[in-house]
Amino acid sequence: MIDLHCHILAGVDDGSDSMEESIEMARIAVEKGTSELVATPHYIEGGDSCDYGQVDIKLDEFRQELIKNGIPLKVHRGNEIYLALNMVKLIESKKAAALAGSRYVLIEMPFFDLPHYAEEVVHELRLSGYIPIIAHPERNRIMAKDPNRLLDFLHMGALAQLNGDSLAGRNGKEIKKAAETMLTHRMVHFIASDGHHQSRRRPDLAKAFKAASHLVGAKEAQRLLDENPRQVIQDKKIQTEAPIRCETKKGKKLPKGKGSFISFWNKFDK
Repeated sequence: MIDLHCHILAGVDDGSDSMEESIEMARIAVEKGTSELVATPHYIEGGDSCDYGQVDIKLDEFRQELIKNGIPLKVHRGNEIYLALNMVKLIESKKAAALAGSRYVLIEMPFFDLPHYAEEVVHELRLSGYIPIIAHPERNRIMAKDPNRLLDFLHMGALAQLNGDSLAGRNGKEIKKAAETMLTHRMVHFIASDGHHQSRRRPDLAKAFKAASHLVGAKEAQRLLDENPRQVIQDKKIQTEAPIRCETKKGKKLPKGKGSFISFWNKFDK
């Protein structure tokens, strides 16, 4: 399996606190079936984010330690980029990084809000040739209460990444319910660990695979945890199915949008 979202680098954000912890996280990841992952330290414009060059140095040091410890884990460069109007400029000026040098960009929405300019950011990324991946939408309060809000972004050509811990219920009942709804309604294209530490928020994809398999079957779980992430690493297109709108509380389906996700996406990718 391939983990697209993991805070495994030491001392760059709220993830691993030391090289020793990073190595232990890597051991856990490999033991649980992960062969490759993308190190995705937070990048917050105007915040206390680690410099691009410093992250590169930390990554090189980590790769060397993996070799010394005989841990067969391939680690790629990336960032989890907090929503910002100048996101394209941040990437092209090498302040923040796309995933593994690809056109796929992991973006984080605020947890308690869905800014009016979020769609503008996604639109600008698409026009510039990037493919936004919305990190853990089930943890955004607005999308958790109404998963159909995620569809606006999917119809613009964005993709979505679910946290394995959310499926396991470690982030609360409401988030677990939202995660399950998004998954069973084809709103999700990746499942990742969002691992932060060795003892809590562990990089354990085995549990995520089990939980996803229970809901959508092993074949689909394999696609979300291995096949689609591999396409990202290789910078290839991901084939998707049109997402399904959720029913309202009254039991009526909301009106479907015009066209499919795939047809809209292909307008940009020729």
